[in-house]
Amino acid sequence: RSALGAAVAGLSMVFGLLGMSYYSFPREATEKENDLKYRVLRAKTTQEEWEEGVEEGNTEATSKCTEEEEEESDDDDEDSGVLRMYKIVRPLPVESPENTQYADIIALSDKRTVTLWGHTFSSYNAGLAAAIFNGTWGGSILVPLHYSSGETKGLQYVISFSVGATVVTVALWALRYVYHLFVQRSYVAAFQKLPPFHLSEMWLPGGTAGILWSMGNICSIMSVTYLGEGVGYSVIQSGMIVSGIWGIFWYKEIQSCTSILKWFGSAMITIGGILLLGYVHIN
Repeated sequence: RSALGAAVAGLSMVFGLLGMSYYSFPREATEKENDLKYRVLRAKTTQEEWEEGVEEGNTEATSKCTEEEEEESDDDDEDSGVLRMYKIVRPLPVESPENTQYADIIALSDKRTVTLWGHTFSSYNAGLAAAIFNGTWGGSILVPLHYSSGETKGLQYVISFSVGATVVTVALWALRYVYHLFVQRSYVAAFQKLPPFHLSEMWLPGGTAGILWSMGNICSIMSVTYLGEGVGYSVIQSGMIVSGIWGIFWYKEIQSCTSILKWFGSAMITIGGILLLGYVHIN
């Protein structure tokens, strides 16, 4: 009905979704993350100093932990989770079994990075890139639906979609196995490099998630069939609101009341964009 109305609706949804993503980021975790990075740096520096002292035969190496840092460590006892486990204490000789705390901290910091084709990226940047990729490709998965014939639209399209998803999944696993086979030069070692299925632990939660996703995907296909790509798939994005509510009230991922209110404000903007897009849509 109106190109301007459709543009406003689209921009409202974009800004609303961006706001929901921004305000759902746990600020408390960011503060602890920054403090943990400082502690990782301190641990690496301290261990290097001890290694140099041992190599030089310096038996009088003293602790670099000042009284002020000890007081900070005592204050960390009030915190929960990671920081209490990895707080810096007086360094010990490198050969001491008790010094494994430094290895634990450094190993924890290594998990914050992702290595791909010889290049190292932070886990945040890697996750952001994956999200952009998913938004680009995931937002286009139902475009082929418009090129199918009249008899294969709707529920009939679900079978074709399922076959395509199965073929691609098997192909990706095969390519990964071939890659590990090329690197390991062993069929058994290459197979062991593949991610384990953990069927005994994941059959119930994984199977439930698969059932829920499949039911939602069938409904999304029906939505795009009857409402079109613009309205149908846009309405589907309201699933972010549902997942956000789970994160706020069940998983307690957002603790700040201000962030929660701003998140709901962004969600209302998103809903407003969806309703406006449905209104300007031409049947």
